[in-house]
Amino acid sequence: MAVDSVGRAVAVAVRRLVRALAAEPAVPLRLVRPAFCALRAGLWLAVAVAIALLPTWLLSRPNPDWPFLNWLLTAEVVAIVLGAVAAIGGRAWLGHFAVPAALIFTAVPWPDVIESPFTQWMMRNVASAAVVLLDVAGVGAIQHGNLIEVATGVVGVDEACSGIRSFQGSLMASLVLGELFRFNISRRVALLVASVVAAFVTNVIRAAFLAWSAAQSGLHAVERWHDPAGMTILLVCVGIILAVALFLDRDAPAAAADVVRRRAHRMAGRHGRRRRALVLRSRTAAGKPVAARRAGPEYAGRNPREGSRSLPLR
Repeated sequence: MAVDSVGRAVAVAVRRLVRALAAEPAVPLRLVRPAFCALRAGLWLAVAVAIALLPTWLLSRPNPDWPFLNWLLTAEVVAIVLGAVAAIGGRAWLGHFAVPAALIFTAVPWPDVIESPFTQWMMRNVASAAVVLLDVAGVGAIQHGNLIEVATGVVGVDEACSGIRSFQGSLMASLVLGELFRFNISRRVALLVASVVAAFVTNVIRAAFLAWSAAQSGLHAVERWHDPAGMTILLVCVGIILAVALFLDRDAPAAAADVVRRRAHRMAGRHGRRRRALVLRSRTAAGKPVAARRAGPEYAGRNPREGSRSLPLR
């Protein structure tokens, strides 16, 4: 029964992923000719940023680890892509492809002013939480900063084991799944928070397992289990994020219908304003002929403000 339940759950997850991949956009995209201003703005943006890309690329060759240049180079590439998209499909295509084009920022290393303090905070807190788990499991352990002391020696939670890499990977997975399932803002934020929590918890479990292995089999067990534990924890973290995304996708069709309804309402409002503007413009253009007709003998002695209602019946 357990095997059947697991197989059924996997089949449902695969089916929903295929459905999300094959789903139509909330607002269908059509290859239409964009407005002249959008076409010109997109082409100018793509050309200008492409010209500025060359010096940035030349500066990044001797300085490959400079975060500022990495972020600048990535921003220029994204700007070129979005400029070309705007030139092809206008504002509708720009809004649709903005998030997928910006996903490349999740692969760029963080600036040192952000990454270093965050990595130090992760190492200390992962080590502290791992010590708590070891105490619950009955293994004596003492925390020394980012070090875990057990009976057989000291296990260090260094930058590779702090969880910063899995944290970035979980952020990327949550953003990709949020765009794949076309969640709204609240669901994407919930998925992002769940990915952060999953990354932290799985890294705590990994550090506790390595320290437990060192306490049971010696420090050489850490080298043997380091890479398999890291790969297993990464797969588990991605699985948790996927499960949360599938859970949030349960009533996604109703949410997608609401999005389509709101967009249709906004489009109807825009068309209504355009129609009212056209009617007002036509009335303004026809003002002189109407005034000339009202100067005729049938309007003699009538108030011009009364309009056509004051005409005598014939």
